[in-house]
Amino acid sequence: MEESGFFEYWFTVAFVLFFIVWFPSYAIKTKGRGLPLWGLAVSIVLLFLILPLINIAIIQEMISAYWNSNFSAVPDMVKNVTMKAGSIHRSATLDQVYLAVSGLMILVGIVQSMMSAWLLYVRHNRRSLFRAIRFMWCSALMTVLAVGLFPFLFLGAAGSPFALDCAPYEALYIAILLLITAYLRMCPAVAKFYPN
Repeated sequence: MEESGFFEYWFTVAFVLFFIVWFPSYAIKTKGRGLPLWGLAVSIVLLFLILPLINIAIIQEMISAYWNSNFSAVPDMVKNVTMKAGSIHRSATLDQVYLAVSGLMILVGIVQSMMSAWLLYVRHNRRSLFRAIRFMWCSALMTVLAVGLFPFLFLGAAGSPFALDCAPYEALYIAILLLITAYLRMCPAVAKFYPN
């Protein structure tokens, strides 16, 4: 990719992400339940839209790594060790079992992330704030289990393509959660908005 094309591509990505975050944040702050803080509105949008999109990107990376491991001649990729599931006639491979379990964990993480956004938006007391933070980090735990632990647990050393392909998304997910948590816990206006 030439230099001008590289700049145009990343400028377009940044502009689209800004619009995706800004427009719902504006709608939540002004047309919704009257949130007093822009940071809180942006946090809700990040939890409700951006983190589930990151999880969907993780699923896409897992499926592409699975596809490459089954249809390429690279010897390091996942070996399809057959594991019986149900009967001799119906069997699944370890990588298929990994994909099913990890996909389920990521879907649970998406639901937890959306629940935390809902708690921040609807409930206005300190208990709902702490529950929202717990739900956020439980969603991060589901993501870390799905792409950081389960590839090695199910597939051993052959799971490294799954973990390596998903590592940047996992790091971005945790970085966003760290920023949201720091904002929610350290901003005095947020503490006033969620009284005891």
